[in-house]
Amino acid sequence: MTIEELYDQIGNLDDLSKRIRRRDRQIYFVRKFLNNTSMDKLAQAMEDKDVTAAFEAIHDVKGTSLNLSFTRLGASSTLLSDTIKGKTSWDELPENIGQLYADTKRDYDEVVAAINELTDE
Repeated sequence: MTIEELYDQIGNLDDLSKRIRRRDRQIYFVRKFLNNTSMDKLAQAMEDKDVTAAFEAIHDVKGTSLNLSFTRLGASSTLLSDTIKGKTSWDELPENIGQLYADTKRDYDEVVAAINELTDE
């Protein structure tokens, strides 16, 4: 899969090109996303019901996905981040927090699957 095909599925290549102009650098940073462990940290925080760790992890996922113009992941991680932001205990979170996490995880898995199919062109 080319980077153009990848972004047709998961993001906005024109937006990314405003920040990173060279294709080889775009491919480099997109692949680097696979090394980010924030989703693993988020999964653990959700299991542990650790609101502080969850916010830190999702905030990183949000920032990285928005910087790389992964639009769906950016949107779902922003919603989850905004929901967790400012909370001091798990009990303050809404009942749909599990669904918000599941939506973000689905979008993350879609990005990872697409990146794994990326070729050097």
